[in-house]
Amino acid sequence: PRLWNNSEVHRWFVNKDPNLITAILDITDGELKEDLLQSLMDSLGSNKHVLPEVCICFLSLLAEQESPHFQDLFLFFANMLLHYHQFMNPNESDLNDVLMPASLSDDKIIKHMARRTLKLFVKNETPPKVTHEDLVKNRPRSPVRPPIPATAKTPDLPERH
Repeated sequence: PRLWNNSEVHRWFVNKDPNLITAILDITDGELKEDLLQSLMDSLGSNKHVLPEVCICFLSLLAEQESPHFQDLFLFFANMLLHYHQFMNPNESDLNDVLMPASLSDDKIIKHMARRTLKLFVKNETPPKVTHEDLVKNRPRSPVRPPIPATAKTPDLPERH
């Protein structure tokens, strides 16, 4: 389900308070906070088109946090960036602002993720953008079935009585 459209993303993830993550982090009921963060991660995980902005906003907010959820959330968004970076064109200075401090973290896992993510986006090392056309053009054909031309009409099926 497309839970996030662009105006909602803008409204909830603008990089200033209050936004969705600060609202959730301000909740004092631990169990509710846990549930909300989890459902937020689940819904974002199925909506890859909003990831660059969302990941960077979250990472930059989380970089300030001492919250117990910090590590899980940081790793979630850093992982998203790592997995989908070829579809993203994030603002490099935003990313550096977030990832540089994180790469100096005492937490080994966060330090490792931040460094991996930084490496991906360092100038001159950004992998070439892969467009949909490239994927279609270079996709190896399956030997089992010949490709069906897009213009072929679907045969009319006899109506069932």
